[in-house]
Amino acid sequence: MSFTAKYRALFAAAVADQAIALLQRDFASAIAALTPAAMRRYNAFVEYKKNLDGSAINTPAIVVAVRQTALANPSDASTRPQQHRLLLRPEIEDQDPQFAAQAAYDYIRALDQVISSASIADWEQPLPIVHATRTATTTEGLAAAGGHVLDVWVETHDYGVLWETPGGFGMRPAMTVVLEVEEL
Repeated sequence: MSFTAKYRALFAAAVADQAIALLQRDFASAIAALTPAAMRRYNAFVEYKKNLDGSAINTPAIVVAVRQTALANPSDASTRPQQHRLLLRPEIEDQDPQFAAQAAYDYIRALDQVISSASIADWEQPLPIVHATRTATTTEGLAAAGGHVLDVWVETHDYGVLWETPGGFGMRPAMTVVLEVEEL
């Protein structure tokens, strides 16, 4: 008897890739909208990382990492409910500690706007992506990867702590996003 998969496993890679693609598409506009009110010009992310291995080479950068996937016991054996917790952690540097802190607040605000403004279709449809771990230039979208997105929300904001860097000061604020998915 040959192996036949019961589910089309969605899991972490497709979720992280879709989040990166969504941020690559929408974050530059969201952060640019904050720039007129800020005393400094903010830039879109120049580096997207999938791990928490330390400082980015280029800033501003962002870590996009699925921190946990909870798999529910399905009442219907034809589906598999999941809840993914996604960490979005910008890495920000500035020569002035006050401006580094303000940038942390503004980057989290812009991230929240991108996630909160995205539709279910944005998570389910293919999107363009550029990332070192991918050969394809488009995501599958979570629907094609085997899931139906039920809900997405921002769960927490954590503004992090300030530390000294060789060029000034850095901050790593973080945001947790929850995606409820039903795997088909």
